[in-house]
Amino acid sequence: GFVGARGTLGLVLVRMGRWAEALPELDAVIAVQPAQSMSHALRGVCLANLGRLEEARAAADRSLELDPSNDIAAQVRRQLGG
Repeated sequence: GFVGARGTLGLVLVRMGRWAEALPELDAVIAVQPAQSMSHALRGVCLANLGRLEEARAAADRSLELDPSNDIAAQVRRQLGG
C-alpha cells in the first residue's frame, strides 16, 4: 500500500544518505501512522545529518516514547548528547 511504499522509499533514501529526499517520505508515513516508531527514528537520522539538531532530538525522543527499544532512535540520542 501507499504507506508501505513511502516507508520503503524513505528507508532506501536514508540508506543512500539522501536525507532531504527521505524526509517527505517519512513525513507522509507519520501523517498516516503517527505511532510508527521507526519512521520517527529515521526522520531523526535525516534531521541530524541535515544539521537540524533540535528537530532530530525531538524525532528520536518521539520514537523512543513509542518504542523504548528502538536502537536507531537511541543511537541518534547518544550522538546528540542524550
